[in-house]
Amino acid sequence: MGTSENIGFHVIVPFELENGQGSILVNRGWVPKDKLTPQSRQEDVPTGLTELVGVVRMSEQRQQFTPKNLVDTNRWSSRDIDALANKLGTLPIFVDADEKSTVPKGPIGGQTRVTLRNDHLSYLLTWFSLSAVTLFMWVRKFVPK
Repeated sequence: MGTSENIGFHVIVPFELENGQGSILVNRGWVPKDKLTPQSRQEDVPTGLTELVGVVRMSEQRQQFTPKNLVDTNRWSSRDIDALANKLGTLPIFVDADEKSTVPKGPIGGQTRVTLRNDHLSYLLTWFSLSAVTLFMWVRKFVPK
């Protein structure tokens, strides 16, 4: 059973590029629902040149039962990068900031979870089995009895 303290939002903001050729969308991280506005967080906002490390993300398909994005209220249930970029006047590039980007009292970065399946044993068994069967058939056909 979930609790209301686990309910929150991702803070997505435009970041101006150093070369002055536009802004990109950056997911700074997760905040609880009572810390959604910058005033409620009283965070130490970084100023000046900031190095950003993160994961570039693509748009995601809205699932059947996911609510539609409420563009007018800035509530987005799915990642629609083109629509979000149009709304905020940025380039259609979306980056999830890493955990090191977290600032005191600010959004918690590093929310992207990347998991890759390890199927090496399955591949090994498949290819060695195919090789053994092929060798057996070759020996039966070409090696004299």
